[in-house]
Amino acid sequence: PLAYNYSYMREKIGYDIWNNISEKYSHKMEYVELIIDDIYCGIYCLQEPVDLKTFNANKNNDLLISIKNYNSNIINKLLFTDDAYNLGDSVDEFEFSAGVNDNKRVDILRNFYNTFMNEDENIIEYDIDNNIDYILFVNMILAIDNTYKNEKILLEEKDNKYIVKKTPWDLDLSMNNDKIYTDSFDINYIYNDLTLPKYIYESKNFKTLSKKRYFELRKKIYNIDYIYDIIDNYKNVLLSSGAIIRDSNKWDNQKFKESVEIIKTFFKDRIEVLDDYYGSI
Repeated sequence: PLAYNYSYMREKIGYDIWNNISEKYSHKMEYVELIIDDIYCGIYCLQEPVDLKTFNANKNNDLLISIKNYNSNIINKLLFTDDAYNLGDSVDEFEFSAGVNDNKRVDILRNFYNTFMNEDENIIEYDIDNNIDYILFVNMILAIDNTYKNEKILLEEKDNKYIVKKTPWDLDLSMNNDKIYTDSFDINYIYNDLTLPKYIYESKNFKTLSKKRYFELRKKIYNIDYIYDIIDNYKNVLLSSGAIIRDSNKWDNQKFKESVEIIKTFFKDRIEVLDDYYGSI
């Protein structure tokens, strides 16, 4: 693995950035050192779960899903099977958190996926501000594992419609961790369609709003000094507490400081890429 893996702060940085962008749908994570039966096990993080409370949602009407594995055959079965209430493996690929019954879950999911095939679908709508923030966030940290998978998707019932909102989950494959820089996903890679219907993300209005929001974020949250302050804060926490020394002795990790500098270089290069991309829209 890359030396980068030894920074112990990728997810902490990611969630700090997201929580500052989207305070309404934030979830906290704190460092802990794990000891089991007097045996030191190293540095970990304790994280709040993402559930209906995260979105202040209604447990009886709203549906929170996460997709375990995006597979076109599963989606096609969900959309086109003759039996509308045959759960089978089509729904087994989703994790649910809601009080609605199984039959209603299938109906909601079908309407959700129909939006990708029919732009006239009037049952599903998207919280545009939230979805723009999500795209900008995933693009900033280059989170290749947070499209379809590892995103918590709320379908909020309102006025006989379902409003789609998102928050990220599990950010370990981000910021150039574990050989992300490949032919398909190098630092210049830009995400556009993140479970958004084509008619939305290709529209002039969506692009204009995305550009405007990006440069709003650049004034503070996507400012390199602001991000460096987050990184330096966690570096100081891990060093001053002695946690890195204890963890290094446990796992023979001698690459902490090198890994921190790799993160800083990543963000410096990534902001240049995104400035060029969104500046050209």
